[in-house]
Amino acid sequence: MNKKLRVGQYLKCSIAGELYNAYLPKNLPPEPALEMKNLYVLLDKASRALGRLDGMSMLLPDVPLFLYMYIRKEAVLSSQIEGTQSSLSDFLLFENAEVPGALLDDILEISNYISAMSYGLERLKEFPLSLRLIREIHDKLMGTGRGSHKSPGEFRTSQNWIGGSRPGNARFVPVPPERLMETLGEFEKFLHDDNFKLPPLIKAALAHVQFETIHPFLDGNGRLGRLLITFILCLEGVLKEPIFYLSLYFKANRQDYYNHLQLVRETGDWEGWIEFFLTGVIETANQATKTAQDIIQLFDKDRSAIEASDKSTVTILKIYHYFQRHPISDTTKIKRECDVSLPTVLRSLTALKEIGIIEEKNAKERNKIFVYHQYLDILNKGTEPFYVKPSISWPTDHDLLDLSNKYMSDADIVSLVNHSQLSTIKRLYLAGNRIGDRGVECLATVLQDNKALHTLDLTWNKMIGDAGVVALAKGLEMNTSLKKLGLGGNQISNLGASYLAKALHKNTTLKHLRLESNYIGFGGVQLLIEMLRVNTTLQTLDLVGNQLNENQETEIKELLKRNCKLSS
Repeated sequence: MNKKLRVGQYLKCSIAGELYNAYLPKNLPPEPALEMKNLYVLLDKASRALGRLDGMSMLLPDVPLFLYMYIRKEAVLSSQIEGTQSSLSDFLLFENAEVPGALLDDILEISNYISAMSYGLERLKEFPLSLRLIREIHDKLMGTGRGSHKSPGEFRTSQNWIGGSRPGNARFVPVPPERLMETLGEFEKFLHDDNFKLPPLIKAALAHVQFETIHPFLDGNGRLGRLLITFILCLEGVLKEPIFYLSLYFKANRQDYYNHLQLVRETGDWEGWIEFFLTGVIETANQATKTAQDIIQLFDKDRSAIEASDKSTVTILKIYHYFQRHPISDTTKIKRECDVSLPTVLRSLTALKEIGIIEEKNAKERNKIFVYHQYLDILNKGTEPFYVKPSISWPTDHDLLDLSNKYMSDADIVSLVNHSQLSTIKRLYLAGNRIGDRGVECLATVLQDNKALHTLDLTWNKMIGDAGVVALAKGLEMNTSLKKLGLGGNQISNLGASYLAKALHKNTTLKHLRLESNYIGFGGVQLLIEMLRVNTTLQTLDLVGNQLNENQETEIKELLKRNCKLSS
């Protein structure tokens, strides 16, 4: 069998005069048909593992409770694959109205995932899995926080890409916008057509790859593609309850996951992907079953310990049950939710501490935090972020500080900015991290205070938006040392471009500005051109991957050429 016949075609496209190849996949199911002979053993094991998990859900004493926590764990894991650095504990603290130990944008991303999942599961009870519903779910997923400016709930009308700084050097370029709706229409037919007699697990595996390959939205495709797996299995009757998610497996095998997606596109090896997928189903279902068993055993053990003690009261049991849903909580919330007085809450918590069920997290006099640690430890398995605290080696000559690709977050930037040595650094490289607007707002103060800073590279953080750029532009107005500023590969739109243009009307030292691969439109580009007509210092301005027409591109080149001549 020639699997190459399954490979789609590459279409020649262009942006701003640069040619690139966009991939148009073949419709599902694959042709030639799948070779199922070597997959049946894995398919049988996967089906039985899912059956055990589904059966376990019927033995759970409180199914909604298990779903409540399990969905939150899945939301954390799926968001971590996209680069968030929040843990399950961070999110539970956020839900408890405590200041989270992670970024608010990360927390909002997890919260949106839960909303999208819950909305989708509820709508599927009365509505088919269609393009319309996929758009509705996407709106819930991306409606607030990071990515909210990337057309939530709307299929893209521009080209996106994966890896690289633009389509011309990208690792993979999905379907071009003019062929998107046609491709999505065929994808929807596959979801609905009963003539395709495929086992539900195979159907879910095929649909996931096809959705990721089409990449129909500007952002959020990975998270929504993973949700589709569970939605399909629930619709097909494989799961009675939505208690199965593959994000932990994909996270643990991240590179293999991406490699298999690409191999399907390049070689037509659907069987290799399905083997990887089914292995994940087996491991994940067995792990979820074990988690459910561990939780049941823990609850039985702790309930028995309470009843066997001389401290057992109705109120203590009531507060203990509350901790089963909220393993991190404080006295104020317990008092309100359990409808008991504060002295009663404190006596009950003391009793639960003495029995060894809960622990006190902080030592504040008011609103102390209490944690059901053994329960949280079970839930937390696998949810540790990828993040490793970056080690900083300060240069002795105060010249170059390179912290590129260190998984640095806004919290790290806050610490960095507070360090006295930063005020003398000449070149600061922070490319390829997870820095957002909050971090950039802190860095804006460096532009005001550091009189030696020559280069600031913030390219490819992917999270810096207009709010951060507005603050940065204000710092740029007062800076007299910066020569190079890199902001390419982020989320800057016309608003951010307008503030940069305004700042560069006043700044007479910046020579090189990178803004490639952002979301700047014709209007924002025009404001930058008007700035260039006045500014005679700027020598390079990279706007590749934004929206600019041929006339704008020509004028920018001419103005920059003029500035280069003036400087020489």
